[in-house]
Amino acid sequence: MNETNNYHNQAMNLAEEAFIQRMKGETNSAQQLFESALDFEVRRSEEHTSELQSHSFISYAVFCLKKKKECKQQYVMKLET
Repeated sequence: MNETNNYHNQAMNLAEEAFIQRMKGETNSAQQLFESALDFEVRRSEEHTSELQSHSFISYAVFCLKKKKECKQQYVMKLET
């Protein structure tokens, strides 16, 4: 999550600088800075998506393990009765 925050902070810093450049009339510089800010936000989004996918896979694996354990316990209980 730290990486996503870094990307976002860098994007916000670039966007702020771009706004300042635009106010000064430096439209070319402002446009380049805005594009760089957008690139960082895209990276942040991709990183965040990757983290969510990892959490989903882990959660599903835990669910499967718990389910497998429950099935084994039910099977053992049936054998004992």
